[in-house]
Amino acid sequence: MKLYATWSGQGNPRVSDIVEVVIPAMPQPYDVIASDASLKVRIQGRALYSSGVGNSVKATVGTQSVEGRVKADGRFDLIIPNVPGGTHNYSVVTKGYYDVPDSAAVRGTVTVGSPPNVPLMVIFPEVNRPIGRITKVTGVATPNSSIQASLAEGSTASATANAAGHWQIDKVVSDLAGEVSLRIENLSTDEVEIRPVVVAPFPQWTVTQFTFGNAFNQEGESKRVSLARGTADPYTALEFRRAAQTDYLPLATADEQGAWQYENSNPPFDLIQGPHFVRAIGDDVSRSFTSEQPAPVITSPLDGQQVATTVTFTGFGVQAILTVESDGRQFRSTRVDAKSWRAEVGPLSPGVHTIAGRVMGTEVWEVTRVNLYVDDTEQ
Repeated sequence: MKLYATWSGQGNPRVSDIVEVVIPAMPQPYDVIASDASLKVRIQGRALYSSGVGNSVKATVGTQSVEGRVKADGRFDLIIPNVPGGTHNYSVVTKGYYDVPDSAAVRGTVTVGSPPNVPLMVIFPEVNRPIGRITKVTGVATPNSSIQASLAEGSTASATANAAGHWQIDKVVSDLAGEVSLRIENLSTDEVEIRPVVVAPFPQWTVTQFTFGNAFNQEGESKRVSLARGTADPYTALEFRRAAQTDYLPLATADEQGAWQYENSNPPFDLIQGPHFVRAIGDDVSRSFTSEQPAPVITSPLDGQQVATTVTFTGFGVQAILTVESDGRQFRSTRVDAKSWRAEVGPLSPGVHTIAGRVMGTEVWEVTRVNLYVDDTEQ
């Protein structure tokens, strides 16, 4: 730190030489004890306490560090979690403040006992137990091991066994009803248990289209539309909400053939751009769908047309990204006017090619495809 003297008052002129002042580091912690706390390390000791600053200490074991406050009596007590069995180096410093450096480290070693080998065992649900679509799963395993569970080969949920070996996964979800397999895996020991359980019936449904934007027809006429459709168990009622909302809105109810559709072309729009959540009424499990831009209309070339190796595409829509599905090459359109676009695609090798048109290039459902035949005599 550099200091110099000044006269008090306006301007504060310097009236002395600059003096370099070395600020000593904080005092080291003392009476430090590190002990095994069952796959954790407990570090206790004493350090300088300053009521005006509320200073702290930092303890490190291996690559893990924790900080904690020094109490008014100068004591500190820190826990470093998830320390594997074996002997580890540790260090403790008193943290500095303002321009005061940290103290020199107090160093030592601590030995942590190896965890007991507890075989993986599932306690709940029992074999062939009827459960809901959402269930908790509990059991025991080697302490601090990572446990993963899934129903019917669906999405996984995970937990970590505590120091006593107990673990609980609060929410495991099944996408299938009836008798399914519950798979539990200890990722730390490679143990696996699979047991049959019976999931209570719940509504089955799918989405086959989820769209918002300006939809064009073959004449170039457009309208702004929200459109969703799919299948479901007959008479299943679906609801949805935007990601930023909390309240669900009615979407559609499946007819007796199991088809459902939602369409709105008049503002205000509830189904808009971005992610939405859809669920069956009475089912707490929702699925996320991101609305897609309506597929571009391709007016030329026509499906099945014979073409040369380089093809001019024209159509209606916001824009078109044309993908040659055989090799993944993409060609972006240019605007002709407010509603029309054109694009040059090629060169294409002789044979049959499928060209897919999308607005953003990533749509799953909103795709216009044409199949073209490239004559090998047209070179």
